[in-house]
Amino acid sequence: MRILTCIAEQHDLWFVALAALICTSGALISMRLYVRTREVASASRMAWIFLGAVAAGSTIWCTHFVAMLAYRPGVQVAYDPALTGLSLAVAIVAAGVSLTVASAKFSFAREIGGALFGLGVVAMHYTGMAAFSAQALVAWDVAYVAASVVLSIGFPSGSIAALSRPPQKTRAG
Repeated sequence: MRILTCIAEQHDLWFVALAALICTSGALISMRLYVRTREVASASRMAWIFLGAVAAGSTIWCTHFVAMLAYRPGVQVAYDPALTGLSLAVAIVAAGVSLTVASAKFSFAREIGGALFGLGVVAMHYTGMAAFSAQALVAWDVAYVAASVVLSIGFPSGSIAALSRPPQKTRAG
C-alpha cells in the first residue's frame, strides 16, 4: 500500500502515465527485435543484437528517468550528469549482453539471458538513483531494495523464456 500511496501522492501522474507508455511500447519493440535475433543467420545476429540493445537499453533508461522526473518529494532535487549518462550506458551494455546470451543455442540460455537483463535493470536503476540528490535525507528500505532485485531478475527471466517457447499445438477433436 505504501508504494501506491507514494505514487498517488508524490508523483505527477501524467509523467507516470508517460513512463508506462514508454515502457510498454519499448518492451514490445525490444521483444520483437529479440525474436528477430533468434531467427536470423549468425552472420547478421550481432547487428540485430546491437539494435535490440539500443532499443531495450534506451527503453529501460527512459522509463526510469521519466518516472524519476514524475517524483515530487517537496524539496529541490538534482541529477549528476556523469552518473545519469553512465546509467544509460549500463542499460544498453547490459541489454546487449543479455540479448547475446538469450539468443544463444544452449540449455537455459533464455533464462540466463533474462536474469542478466534483470540484473542490468537493477544496475541501471541504482546507478541512476546514485545520480539523484536532494536537500533531504535519502534512506533505503532494505526490504524494498531486495524485492526490487528479485522481481527485476524474475520477471524478465520468465518472460523471455516464455516468449521463446514454441506455441503449443492443440489437438482438434
